[in-house]
Amino acid sequence: MQQPSNVVEIPQFTSLATFALNLAQACISWRAPESGEDIFSYFAHMPHHTGDEHGLRATLIRERILPAFHYTPDQVQYESRERFDLTLWSLDQQNKRRIAIVETKSSAVRNLTAIRRGREAPAEQLERYLIQAGIYMGILTNGDEWHLFDFAAGCEPLASFSLIELSSLLQHVTTPEGAEQQLQAQPRLQQALAINFYYLNARRWEQTDVFREYLANNDYHRIASLKVGGHVETLVQQIKQVLGSLRETIRAQFTLLQQRYDDYKVLLQTHYTYLQSLDEDYALSKKTIEAYDAWKTGVRGVFSNPQDEFCLQTAYIHFVRLFFVRVCEDHSLIGRRISDGPFARYEQYRTELLSGIKDTYLRLLEETYQRAGSVYHNFFDHQRLFDWFLLDEYTILALFDLLNRYDFEGLSADVLGRVYNEGYIETKDRSERGQFYTPPWVVEYMLDSLGIPGYDATTTMKGREFLEKTVGDLSCGSGTFLVAAAARKSALLQKLVTGGEIDPDYALQLLTGTFLGFDLNPFACYLAEINLLIQCLPFLLDERGQLCRSVERFHIYCTNSLEPTVAEQAHALFSGKATERLSFRPPRSRGQVLSEDERNVISIKGARGLQPELTQFDVGQQRGIDYLFGNPPYVSAGESPDNLRYRNEVWNYGIYHLLHQRWDLFVPFFERNLQFLRPDSGRLGLIVSNGIETEGYAERLRQTLSRDYTLLQIDFFPRLRLFQDAAVENTIVLLENHPPDEEHAVIRRRHLHADCTRFESIPPVPQVTSNGQVFRWRYDPILDKNLAEGTIPLCSIVYVGTGIVAQSKESLDPVIQGRRQKLFTLDDIFLPPSAGSTRPAEYTEEGVIGNDVDRYYLRRKRYVAYEKYRDQIYRPRHRALFRTAEKLLLGETSGGYYDREGLFANHSVQVVVPWSALELAGATEEKGIKSVLRESQVLANIPDSLAPIAELFDLRYLLGIINSAFIRRYIAANMHEGTRQGRVYPDIWKRLPIKVTSTERQQQIAALVDAIQGHYRQLTAQPTTAALLIDPTLNYRDIQGYVARGELRFVGDPQSTIAEKPVLKGEQLIVRHQPLAYLESSIPALLRYLELYLTQLHANLQGWTWVAARKRIEAPATLADLQRVMAMIDQKAAEKQQLQTTIASLLEQVEIQVEAAYQEPADADLMSSIRAKQQRGHNTALF
Repeated sequence: MQQPSNVVEIPQFTSLATFALNLAQACISWRAPESGEDIFSYFAHMPHHTGDEHGLRATLIRERILPAFHYTPDQVQYESRERFDLTLWSLDQQNKRRIAIVETKSSAVRNLTAIRRGREAPAEQLERYLIQAGIYMGILTNGDEWHLFDFAAGCEPLASFSLIELSSLLQHVTTPEGAEQQLQAQPRLQQALAINFYYLNARRWEQTDVFREYLANNDYHRIASLKVGGHVETLVQQIKQVLGSLRETIRAQFTLLQQRYDDYKVLLQTHYTYLQSLDEDYALSKKTIEAYDAWKTGVRGVFSNPQDEFCLQTAYIHFVRLFFVRVCEDHSLIGRRISDGPFARYEQYRTELLSGIKDTYLRLLEETYQRAGSVYHNFFDHQRLFDWFLLDEYTILALFDLLNRYDFEGLSADVLGRVYNEGYIETKDRSERGQFYTPPWVVEYMLDSLGIPGYDATTTMKGREFLEKTVGDLSCGSGTFLVAAAARKSALLQKLVTGGEIDPDYALQLLTGTFLGFDLNPFACYLAEINLLIQCLPFLLDERGQLCRSVERFHIYCTNSLEPTVAEQAHALFSGKATERLSFRPPRSRGQVLSEDERNVISIKGARGLQPELTQFDVGQQRGIDYLFGNPPYVSAGESPDNLRYRNEVWNYGIYHLLHQRWDLFVPFFERNLQFLRPDSGRLGLIVSNGIETEGYAERLRQTLSRDYTLLQIDFFPRLRLFQDAAVENTIVLLENHPPDEEHAVIRRRHLHADCTRFESIPPVPQVTSNGQVFRWRYDPILDKNLAEGTIPLCSIVYVGTGIVAQSKESLDPVIQGRRQKLFTLDDIFLPPSAGSTRPAEYTEEGVIGNDVDRYYLRRKRYVAYEKYRDQIYRPRHRALFRTAEKLLLGETSGGYYDREGLFANHSVQVVVPWSALELAGATEEKGIKSVLRESQVLANIPDSLAPIAELFDLRYLLGIINSAFIRRYIAANMHEGTRQGRVYPDIWKRLPIKVTSTERQQQIAALVDAIQGHYRQLTAQPTTAALLIDPTLNYRDIQGYVARGELRFVGDPQSTIAEKPVLKGEQLIVRHQPLAYLESSIPALLRYLELYLTQLHANLQGWTWVAARKRIEAPATLADLQRVMAMIDQKAAEKQQLQTTIASLLEQVEIQVEAAYQEPADADLMSSIRAKQQRGHNTALF
């Protein structure tokens, strides 16, 4: 045996598709011994063959079918002395044991599971044989029908399928990929094959012998301690491998049993007189679906795919039970039942104690579970819904072998939650529910940052005070935060118990009575209870090491944390604190009795904390929890219809005041945590979406936190992912429940790595004066102060808004097959470039969309049919916004362009027009423009016309500011909203401080802007490489002419495809790296030309083979033509480079001028006149 290690090599078995293909090919290759017919003809024969049972058993089943399950001839016993038709044995000759029995019938006997002849049906006969043999796995077959039975689970087959159907389906398939594709179209057959191969695969049974060998060897017991973080990671990854295949098997079995249950319901309608016999035949199906229905009622619509979740939890609950048994063993709470116990000596135990029983392993597990149940009364009884599925021997032994190698004493990590969340829940489902497992290093970092005492703090007053502090998580999931805090408290209590300062009963009381967790997922709550229970195990033994205590329950409740009680809503209403959308929850049905858990939840929510009567000791009469932690869900407004309905419910609770705009779900969770926090001394630590930093919907939350709470620390993680599958970045906020002092400065950290160990401290910011800016990690208070002096908001000079929403009104959209279809879209109004160069008659205007606009230039212009669609457009705009003498067009992320051509723009472009131009056009009374004008007047503090202000500024000066890197940095640091990097919304531009500088300075910048745009126009007017090559004086020829003359050679497989981007390296043009293929030539210009040809001129040839591509590549016919072409290309490249150099120099000058304008004092005369305008507030000319 190999050297003991905690790393278990999980075997990789044959794929289902390969097995199915092998099985089908084995059947297809079979020929009937007497007639020579193939399997299709033989079973289609009429009348059916009789008396062929022995022939089928020997030639088809033994020689063809069973080898597909990897059984060797030595493992298949033919007609044993006990009269078993075929017996399948393990490969281990020293410890040989039966695996299954195959009972064969004649091909004339059909519907094997339904018929009854005489006193004993075929299935009953098989069951009798299995009891006699002391095993539970059997197969019933007639050469076509194949029924797998597990009589430990029930008397109906686990899975049934037709070998003829499988053979017909895969008759012309030659590859596993093709087999997989065919099987996906036949899910019932695929699921039946999956179940059969999982339970009957001989190689899987071989592995059980290996597992038992390890379990019997004490050298493999408790090799690695789970106090070591690396060992936890190894264990988690190995558990995922074992449970992955188990989950798929359970899902397949559940689907098959669900289908059988549907058959059962149909039979009930026509054969109701045989109700009792039907119940027996379909007992497992009934048990399964009844369990599923009961479970579904309990989870109350939490899961979008309940069937998958039910199967997931079924697999996981069996693992949790085994996991908890191992933990109890290592704490000496129950005797060892794995190594050095019945599981290691299975055959001896079965023979001596349970001879003839079908489910020896299951009986052993039942005994073990009952012992574990004496430790925690909620361990087993509340989870019997999942007993419709019974673990197979392979999975039991695989998990026991894995768990047996680890020492679970002192475990403080949430292993259960990590496996469940990371290894099981699909990424899409987690995103939809905002459910992500918090890494342990993040949890420990947050506990440390919030001042939770560590494991060695018993000598400090702070450590002792923590023992009676309450800790809560209102979205606890599997209890990751709670178990980490409980582990610290447990370590402190163990030291006090050991020192005789307190007794174990009091320690147990503290651990069970000071932790509170809420979660919507009942299964996650169960995991949280088990996790907390593990921290209590050291206190359950007496001085002699005997189990003398148990745990009744923890304060972990399956409930909607956000949902208030009726009393909470009533109190909010009568105290004047309810929102306008308050809608009282519907009353309970008359006679509906509250459960104990429901009464406790109502009591806790009403008190906003744990009352003395629930904790069995007085934790203080003040309301609230001392420490609240969590990683609440963050789900954006548009995730799914279910989430939208839930958002409306939250609105209507009427107790949340921080909901704003399209709020994320973390906002009400944050407010709920604040409601539960103990006044004055309570501390809160939440990890949320980085939307809290800059998103508009979080503005109320930011202002409330900055004003009413002391922000202890804010951690930023720019461009980092704390959660691998999450699409958002995160921010950690830590606070204390009292207003900030005048001098209080917030600790702020910018993390450089997601492990929470590498970060840089950001200069502290006084909280009181920050006005919410403390949540911006790049916030520069000095720059903010400097730019506020001698400036006015941009909106006091110009209108800032978006362009046309270029799609049809919803009222005009036709409904086709129940779905609304747009009457027209963007591409109908703004013709895309692919539409061609000829302008249609109705497209009388020109315009741009968002990705057409860049910094000082336009990538392209489009033909626009504004008048044609104007009356039907969803959101038209006044023509004056476009048909004006001058305006700015701003891309959302790219930059701006000075337009004097009257271009139209869609809503992804921001349109900036002087108020003077709109007033001159008489457009300021238009509804949309008037609304923006009023907002701008408020921001500018000028209640009347803004046109005189606009006349003081040159639009090109404004564009120089807007496009400058200086201002972009300022916006990113102090003004940015939202989480999309570089995106600037109209509301930000409106508030942008514009320096009131002199006309001379403005004209200097305006001249530079004109020069830059002029040079960009020259640059974009440069001919493309393709245009240069359209020269009538040039002659072209097939590239193969150069090959024939030996001037060009292809090296490599000519059938290999050209890579995505061929690269010129030295004297070789690499067209593919793996396997290597390249072109070489004695003419360097030829290779340069081919590189251009394959990357720019005809990139569509990428992916073609060289054999196909060489026929289509044309090159200049002569060396002189080739040199002339490359010289033209080089000349134009040099001209472009010169223009780009000039533009770069001009851009640098603009930067210098803009920074100089903001550093110098404002123009005194202009500023004085503007202030006078602000003060007088009437139409007085400035000059």
